Amino acid sequence: MATVSWSVLAAVALQVPPVAKRVPHAVHFGAAGSKDRLTLNDDLFWLRDDTRSSHEVLELLRKENEYSQSRTAHLAPLREELYQEMLSHLQEEFDQFPSPAADGYEYWSRTVAGRPFRLHLRRLRGSPMAKEEVVLDINAVAATLPKEQQAQCGVAQVLPSPSGRLLAYTVDGTGGETYEVRLQRLQCGRGDGGGGDGDGGGGALETLQGTAGSLAWLDEATLFYVRHDSTHRPSQVWRHTVGSPQEEDTLVHEEEDPLFAVRCWATRDGSLLLIASESKETSEVRYVQQGDAAAGRPPRLVRRRAFGHSYEVDSHSPSRSLLLLTNEHGAVNSELRLASLDAPSVWRPLEVAAAATAQGESPVLAHAAGRSLDAVFVFDTHLAVTGREGGASQVWVAPLQLAGGDAAGGDGEKLIAGSVRRLEFDEAEGYAAQAWG
Repeated sequence: MATVSWSVLAAVALQVPPVAKRVPHAVHFGAAGSKDRLTLNDDLFWLRDDTRSSHEVLELLRKENEYSQSRTAHLAPLREELYQEMLSHLQEEFDQFPSPAADGYEYWSRTVAGRPFRLHLRRLRGSPMAKEEVVLDINAVAATLPKEQQAQCGVAQVLPSPSGRLLAYTVDGTGGETYEVRLQRLQCGRGDGGGGDGDGGGGALETLQGTAGSLAWLDEATLFYVRHDSTHRPSQVWRHTVGSPQEEDTLVHEEEDPLFAVRCWATRDGSLLLIASESKETSEVRYVQQGDAAAGRPPRLVRRRAFGHSYEVDSHSPSRSLLLLTNEHGAVNSELRLASLDAPSVWRPLEVAAAATAQGESPVLAHAAGRSLDAVFVFDTHLAVTGREGGASQVWVAPLQLAGGDAAGGDGEKLIAGSVRRLEFDEAEGYAAQAWG
């Protein structure tokens, strides 16, 4: 009797595709007792495993992967050839445009040839020759994950604290978009080149589990993050005090409407934490000021949601104002509006200075049929708005000042703008301006 080696038997077995078993399962559609209620049999329902932990499901997937790899092994040289061809058309070494921060640094990220993930870096502002600090090496972060997760390491946010002494970032290696938040200390030697534990290879001060990836610092000790509900919808905003257990964190806001998801972020000037509840066509924004958390005050509503009304917000802390883009009253391309923190639901046009008015200018960036506005970025002395006009991406800028003053500063005065100017730049400069924005 002829003998057959195990390797031959294994090779033959791999030619037979694995087949999932069939288990009857009734799936109901419609309300119970309704005449329109429909019941269907889904005999593959057992494959649903939201926890990704079923040994039987994982074993079937492993066998399916082995089978597909064995059947396509002869294509490996072609795959490599195609990969190298596509790689030859990519710029592997690339630095994003640096973004200045209030801590005295400017931050950016870099892709490096031969490394699958980015580096996040910083250097002192105003010193182009200052030594670069590696804030976070995502390649090193990936190495801290289980081996089977390293190739799909996902980092959703990398966020330094207001002083630049702490770093919070979110990491997920499962692909399920449920993130672990890691906090670590950064060195701030102002030129010593030390980036702390930026290699990501450990050194975390603390971790937060089960988050949705959205983070925001309000102050040096207070971090906000978002969590999912049972359907994996981002629905809750929580407040964490650095150094305290996650079990002591406070629920700040919960979105109960299943059509809406929440996210949170700090405004550019750091004065407000914004919480947005958003559906496909409707939004609603709340804000938290510094000191509100300690006083136990809930987030304050900007304006209550109305179906089809979408708006976004940024703040101008010197004048205690909000600048908004909104599509209300049929402004389908959006227009700019101004509100006070003392009456955030009362919106009005941002008026232009007398000199600009004399030239016939209308309120700043009012609605126009041939121009769409996408985002507003507010600084102490000017604002920038991105959008499209003439079929191309555009940026509009306008100086800001207080009525009766020469600069955007002081308290309680009326915020106005100077003449709006559309930036003119070539294509390469345009991409840089968009990254900066």
